[in-house]
Amino acid sequence: MNAMKVTGKGNRGAWMRWVLVGAAALLLVLLLVWGIRGLMGSTPGPAKKPPKITMLPDKPPPPPPPPKDKPEPPKPDQKEVKTETPKEPTPQAQNEPLKMEGAAGDGPSAFASGSVNKEYVGGTVGGRMQQGLYANKLQRYLQEVLNRNRKLRQTDYRVIVSVWLSADGAVQKVELGQSTGNVAVDDLLKDSLMQAAAMHEGPPDNMPQPIRIRVTARGA
Repeated sequence: MNAMKVTGKGNRGAWMRWVLVGAAALLLVLLLVWGIRGLMGSTPGPAKKPPKITMLPDKPPPPPPPPKDKPEPPKPDQKEVKTETPKEPTPQAQNEPLKMEGAAGDGPSAFASGSVNKEYVGGTVGGRMQQGLYANKLQRYLQEVLNRNRKLRQTDYRVIVSVWLSADGAVQKVELGQSTGNVAVDDLLKDSLMQAAAMHEGPPDNMPQPIRIRVTARGA
């Protein structure tokens, strides 16, 4: 009798344990399901943006068609008029001044400084060259005449002399272009040149006179 009571109590306790375990498992499942649904329901979806309405501008009116090119009226035939341009006369080369050895001084002169063997441009070559050669000879000759004078040889001077010659080459007139600074030397120069003997040949035809030459001395 006591054994049956013990067995009945043991079976009831085991059953109660299984009932409690099942209830706990069911409750756990319900809580899990409820939690999942709560999470899924609380997550907000992406907010839908309202549709944008863009106002398109009115289309501008089409541009007017380009004007049509009017045909040009026919040009009247123009006859080409030829005009003859008068030709300008070719300027003639100016005569080159005569040349003599050494520098020609200031003032008007028929001769310029330079070498007499330089080619001459303009004028009659033969006549101008002869005049230049003669002026060169005259300068050398008169310088030798002055160098023979001892006083002049010991004096320092540098002057331009204008000389007039006769047809046979004799000195007819002498003028100094400027003073040497010593009146006595000026007179001695003119006297020495006037007393010079005539050259062996006279000046060429149409020789411009006076003939201007430079005479110098540095003094001994």
